[in-house]
This record gives sequence, C-alpha cells and structure tokens, in this order.
Amino acid sequence: MKEELFNPLPEWATLEKYLEIIGKSERRLEFHNGKVVDIQSGTIQHGLLRTNLVGLIRNRIHHTDARIYSGDREVWIEESNQMFYPDLIIVSGKHEMKKMSELVKATINPSVVYVSQDEKYIEVNNRTNNERVWGMTEYFEDDENIPISDCKISLKDIYEHVKFENQPERATEF
Repeated sequence: MKEELFNPLPEWATLEKYLEIIGKSERRLEFHNGKVVDIQSGTIQHGLLRTNLVGLIRNRIHHTDARIYSGDREVWIEESNQMFYPDLIIVSGKHEMKKMSELVKATINPSVVYVSQDEKYIEVNNRTNNERVWGMTEYFEDDENIPISDCKISLKDIYEHVKFENQPERATEF
C-alpha cells in the first residue's frame, strides 16, 4: 500500500487545505464545512443499489436533457460549505461546474440521491425555486414512489435483489 494511505487526515481544514489534500491523495475524501471525511469503498449491495437506480432512471429520462452520474462526480454546495460524492447526481439542462482548484471541478447544479445499503432508505436533495435553498425528502416504504428527475420510481424496484446483512440467504436447489 502507498504510504499516503497511512497518513492521518486533519480533523478540521480550510477548503483550500482540503483541495490541496485531495489533489495529492488517492483516497476519496469529502469536505463538510471544515471537517474532512474519508469515504470508504462501497459494498456489493451498495453497487447493486446504484446500478438499479441508474437503470431505472436512465430508461425514463432517455430522451430528455437530463444526465446521470453515479458516485464519481464531486458536488459543491457553497451555501453549506460542502464538497462531497453523492451516490447519484442528476443534472437537467446545462451541467454547471465550478473550478475549485487546478485539478478539481465540482458540479453545482445537480439533484442529489443517497441510497442506504443497510436498510430501505433513499434521500433526495434538490434546489428549490430559491436557488440558494436545498430541499431534502426521505423515503422508507416499499410502495412509495420517489420523484427523481421528472420520473417516479418505487423503493421496492430500487431495492430489487438487495439482501441486508440481517436477512438470511435462501438456499437454492439445483
């Protein structure tokens, strides 16, 4: 392993220091109003959830101006001084980005989706009509239809084939 993986992160940092750290780091790090957070790799279940979401949404927005990015885009929210990697972002219309440093550009106009791998839970964040205000809605029930980028997707469909750790695997006979 590279020596960089063993270097401790500062508990608190300025945005400039954070940008300096991620410019040199192979770790996936987020910035939450001064706190630097090390993001761990996703599990198999988490990868399946993101794939389910992308497939369900992609089929419904195919002929629109919306684009989906799965966990690989940094988002900058100036109002709350945060830079992070959501599970899924959707950008409708022009993809607006802000150059944060020589190496980092962050999306500034997405809808943001978080998906839990531990329980049935989805969080959707969108800018409101007031561009400086974000709204957040949480979903827990199988029969809930979640509005994501002008389409509605059931929580049950998102969690198809997902097994939680506390659920026993079914034996399969051949």
